[in-house]
Amino acid sequence: MGDLFRPKYQGVRLGALGILLAFAPSAGAGIIADLSTDYATGGFPSGWQFLRNTAAIGDSANYTHLLWDAGNSRYDITGNSITDSNGAYTSLMNGGQIHPGQGIGQGAAFDGYTIAAYTIQSGEAGLVSIDGSLTGIDPDGATGSGANGWDLRIFVGNSQAGGTLYFPWSMQPEAFSRALGSLNAGDTVYVAVGPGSRDYYDSSLLAFQLESTPQVPEPGMLSLVGLGLAALWGHRRFRARDRQR
Repeated sequence: MGDLFRPKYQGVRLGALGILLAFAPSAGAGIIADLSTDYATGGFPSGWQFLRNTAAIGDSANYTHLLWDAGNSRYDITGNSITDSNGAYTSLMNGGQIHPGQGIGQGAAFDGYTIAAYTIQSGEAGLVSIDGSLTGIDPDGATGSGANGWDLRIFVGNSQAGGTLYFPWSMQPEAFSRALGSLNAGDTVYVAVGPGSRDYYDSSLLAFQLESTPQVPEPGMLSLVGLGLAALWGHRRFRARDRQR
């Protein structure tokens, strides 16, 4: 194999390097989205959408954007109010401070969710996981009647990733973590916080990060790459011998 390092085999070396680079994992993407630090006023940060549902949760066709409300420094349902009859009190502000809409326990046709959505960008594809927490921030919930906590659902597109999480009302952070599998650029992760049927004292702080780890080729794929390299080297060596005849 030492012949491979002679100048006349430079093309083989470059071809081999190209194949290896094609299958080598790229530099770790690491954290690709962080609701707390990415949050911006006046318009959605790059890759992000802040949404609410207008029908039962789980179908992105039924989600609509929250609107920037400059007078109240928040995203809400009308751009100047949170008391519209459809999705009342749904809002997001201050880097993750949220309030879900009203719920079926209050006579609503469906539970209203505040949804933070992130779309995987070019160069961020890989094995994606989410880590976060939800914390109650309304002190009246400790003594107020009817404080029943929240439910949290995570979707990739319209497919729910794992079961629904239920958090009792608390001013202590409730952590959550989930592997979301292999995602590609253009895939959207939706993190939806609902009222647990009633939105009493449901102001809370939602914090989460998405982390992407580039996928490493399977051993079988690496074997195929090795066979391809051997075939390429053998072909070039055969051509070189043929020219010498």
